[in-house]
Amino acid sequence: MDPIRGSRRLRPVARGAAAAIGMTGAVVLIMMWLMGVFESKVEDAGVVPAAGRPAGDMPLEAVERIRVPVSESAVGTVRPVHETSIASKLLAKVIAVHVKAGQAVSKGMTLVELDDAELKARRDQAAAAVDAARAARNQAKADYDRIQRLARQDAAAQREQDTAATALQAA
Repeated sequence: MDPIRGSRRLRPVARGAAAAIGMTGAVVLIMMWLMGVFESKVEDAGVVPAAGRPAGDMPLEAVERIRVPVSESAVGTVRPVHETSIASKLLAKVIAVHVKAGQAVSKGMTLVELDDAELKARRDQAAAAVDAARAARNQAKADYDRIQRLARQDAAAQREQDTAATALQAA
């Protein structure tokens, strides 16, 4: 390989490397100039006066301590410490509401009135069912007593006795 040809091949590479180094140096110098590296940051202020003595022609002023209130604003949600949830165990129509949100209440105070017509109807229906059950029990007891009297006279079958006893237990 010819040394002259080898150096010719390296010349473009060397030029590119030199250009890159030159550009990098220029960018670094510009950044240093923008940061103020080449300028003085602190000017000579001269002699600092001693404490308690006036600085030049300026008279001394009394220092007074004052309080400045500090207020801050913040975004957030206010939640109560104690929260009460009111709910009915029954499904009924609300007739009247006696309190408002945030109002203080005491124990035993009526908060809401519900329509009790459906509850009264259910109560009457349950009372009628109890009366019907009592009547069925009384009938079963009467049938059982009658079958027992007939059984003592040997006029009732065992099956009738069993049926009457089962009916009485069920009633």
